[in-house]
Amino acid sequence: MGTKNVFYVLIACVVLFFVLKIGPIYYKGIFGIRGICADQVDRYKKYGSEFVKMRVNEELAIIGIPKKNSIYKLKIEGKRVYLDIDYWETAIFYKDYKKKFEFHHQCYSETHTYF
Repeated sequence: MGTKNVFYVLIACVVLFFVLKIGPIYYKGIFGIRGICADQVDRYKKYGSEFVKMRVNEELAIIGIPKKNSIYKLKIEGKRVYLDIDYWETAIFYKDYKKKFEFHHQCYSETHTYF
């Protein structure tokens, strides 16, 4: 194995390390909170705000977001229900090098029915 191959293996290990540190954070922040938001805001019409708040807490815990790293608000304006979810997490790469990631997603649903 030449020095060129050792260098490529080292680069691959460093890239893999960063992907494993950052990947889950991005997955939870992009796909996780969007899915929760879309699923739960539509349930407001049928079940009400307390049920939606309880389900958001449960869903955030299921995907691995602790309560201390997230805030959500359910608000009603006119005929729309808005659900805002904020999520943040800090990745520690090496001793004192930390990177904070913040995500925000807002979704809404109409509260009126058509029949």
